[in-house]
Amino acid sequence: MKTSKLLILSVAFVFMFVGSALALPFNDRPITFGPGTAGELSLQEVMDVLTPTAGEIDAYLDQHEAGLWTKKTDTDVDAYSVTMLGPWNGAFGVYSPTNGKEFDLLEVTAPDPHANGGLGTPSEYSNNFIIKDGGYFQYDWDPNDPGVAGFASFGFYFKRYEMSNGETVFEKDADGNLLEDAEGNWIPVVKSTFYTEDDKNSSSGYTDDHTARALAYLLETGQEIDLGAFLSDEFLFTADGDNDWLLAFEAGSDGDYQDAIFAIEDMHPVPEPATMVLLGLGLIGLGTFGRKKGLFTKK
Repeated sequence: MKTSKLLILSVAFVFMFVGSALALPFNDRPITFGPGTAGELSLQEVMDVLTPTAGEIDAYLDQHEAGLWTKKTDTDVDAYSVTMLGPWNGAFGVYSPTNGKEFDLLEVTAPDPHANGGLGTPSEYSNNFIIKDGGYFQYDWDPNDPGVAGFASFGFYFKRYEMSNGETVFEKDADGNLLEDAEGNWIPVVKSTFYTEDDKNSSSGYTDDHTARALAYLLETGQEIDLGAFLSDEFLFTADGDNDWLLAFEAGSDGDYQDAIFAIEDMHPVPEPATMVLLGLGLIGLGTFGRKKGLFTKK
């Protein structure tokens, strides 16, 4: 009886993940790039500028399936602006797949053709956040702050702001007065939000084959990324521990995925469906082996 129950549960476990794989927060990769825009760098060319040697990161073959992540044990998670090549102001942030809570981490501005070599400049170059035990989010560690629940796993987004004449449009009340948030800042009008989970995006902007708006790249230990290659802040980012990433967003409709790129430290991907299926098959094998050997027979 025990063996039968184990086999039934194992089979159910496998089919649960196989049957719902399309609904799970894992992305089908690699995806094919769009046509891009004449005169702009491709994502591969951007990667070649960021790394010491061309080809160290293959923009197509090295695409990772991850759409959600978890924190590395006992550490905060650091985020850095890498490039902003799309013509929009916006914000990079983290969200909870459990309750939908979102927190902006970095604000970035559109490229200015008359400044910084025509490259985008972030309002903030880096920021970090804390995931406390139990999946509670905090911007900064505070033992007296319980944090915001729902972040045992998390994804990332890029918000594209509404623009007019090269400037961000801000929310107004019925009388035309600018609205402010709790900290007294004007509130940008968000035109679109693009997520690292494909299923949360309505389209890719350039093809009906998928809804990918972000490409993830896992950096090998020792991989160097020159954060000063596109931004005025000189900083060399060196990956460590096989848990550092690049996230490249498509915020337009040309499919080049170089509109906004960010580096993230110290996080692990949520296990992909194939891993869960293998675990279930392992349970089935264990149950079958145990039954043959009489391991589950009552003495």
